[in-house]
Amino acid sequence: MRHIKVTLLFTYSGIDNKDIEPYPSHVAAESMRLMSATTPRRYRTVLYWRPLVPGLNDTSEHLQRAYELSRLADATVFTGLFYRDQIAEYYRASKLPEPYGETARRKIVPETLEKRVLSAFGGSDSLFRKTSCAVSYAHGEPDYNGHYGIRELCDICPLGQLDRCKEAHRVPSAGRIREVADALPEAAGLVVVDITDRAAVVSGLTVILEADPEVIADRLRARGPHNRFQRTPGSSRAEARFYRQATERLAEAGFEVLRVDCNRRPPEQSAEIIRDRLETLLAPPGAGTPP
Repeated sequence: MRHIKVTLLFTYSGIDNKDIEPYPSHVAAESMRLMSATTPRRYRTVLYWRPLVPGLNDTSEHLQRAYELSRLADATVFTGLFYRDQIAEYYRASKLPEPYGETARRKIVPETLEKRVLSAFGGSDSLFRKTSCAVSYAHGEPDYNGHYGIRELCDICPLGQLDRCKEAHRVPSAGRIREVADALPEAAGLVVVDITDRAAVVSGLTVILEADPEVIADRLRARGPHNRFQRTPGSSRAEARFYRQATERLAEAGFEVLRVDCNRRPPEQSAEIIRDRLETLLAPPGAGTPP
């Protein structure tokens, strides 16, 4: 334990609707109270308050309960709902009121709700938007995920934590990024487009395996669903639509996209197509096309 920093994250939503959140939130709350009360202790506790969803757990009473709980933990992180197509389909199939009119590419916390959260936590100096920020703060360390410099994340951090992250922050060179990425098969053909104080912009090959919704549905029936969203009627159409949108957005952004039609092609042939493209990308200049 001398060389390990242990963090206990207690997922708490405060959602009362059992059709959406069947596991009672008071269990997580009591567990956190118990583990946070131990003194002295070498581990840290974090209230993982998620997801915040308008109409489900955003009343003043919900926010006040979360604030009272946060005072027991070493840090608190809050996030919204990742309202993807699969979750939207689940809401509709379960005849639940949809919290948003459209799906999103990231977790959503509406601006008005975030302002209410920050107001309710006005007396707190340990509230964060990112999990790594909360964990790092709880242990007195700089953020290990390098969020420093992203104003819309850091503007609620304690000044002491900002100073700690600033001191540790290093902007990597393009060579260092490629050196680290070389260990990842997914990074084949990676190109460093730009490096800013906020992020490194890279491009590479994106592979999209495509099939008609009916084909996907037949394969799901034969294979069996891997999660609850695949049990939802219409999930295959939602999945196909999601990947189609992703393909369009990647192409518009200038990324190289390899689309592989998997409707009738056996898996071995799909793998060969991907292999051939990767070999072309990785071939030294002037080497020609692999046989």
